Amino acid sequence: MLTISLKEFALTGEFGPVKIGMHKDEAIALLGKPGCESDFGRSITGGFLYGWYEFFYDNDTREIHSIQNDHLQADCLNHGDMFLYQNSHFRVDTWFLKAGQDFAFQDVINILHDEKIPFRIVRRLGEDREMIEFKSGVLFSFNERCDTKTGEVTGEMVLFAINHCPLHHVPELYEVVYQSGE
Repeated sequence: MLTISLKEFALTGEFGPVKIGMHKDEAIALLGKPGCESDFGRSITGGFLYGWYEFFYDNDTREIHSIQNDHLQADCLNHGDMFLYQNSHFRVDTWFLKAGQDFAFQDVINILHDEKIPFRIVRRLGEDREMIEFKSGVLFSFNERCDTKTGEVTGEMVLFAINHCPLHHVPELYEVVYQSGE
């Protein structure tokens, strides 16, 4: 069985053997039958999922253009089901993520510093929300924490997504807020 590391995904932009630009059928042959597949009601993009690991592809070329999981925030009772994944072909090594636990922005930065992983903090021009970008182009995105019992937003930014969407990431639309040491 193949182990796919989220750390390696962040560092390389490759989800194990699956790469941006790969034909969807080749990816499915490597990862096994997805849990579901959809065209999302759109004519240009389709997608398939393994748990909440989403692979989006162009409907004409069938080439993968984005890989993500945007269900990392511990905002539901079955949080582990959102990112702990295994089938008969592969399992996901979740790096530092733990079921039922949020990771605040500074916690993630501390982990990256401790592991000596280079990164940049970026934000879209005109927005306040900061993201962590790896040399691979993979982004960690953050959302405000929401109390699952009261629904109140706490204001603390916590990790909610890991994604690699090179076609949608236009460097000119981002400003670098911080660059870690190499």
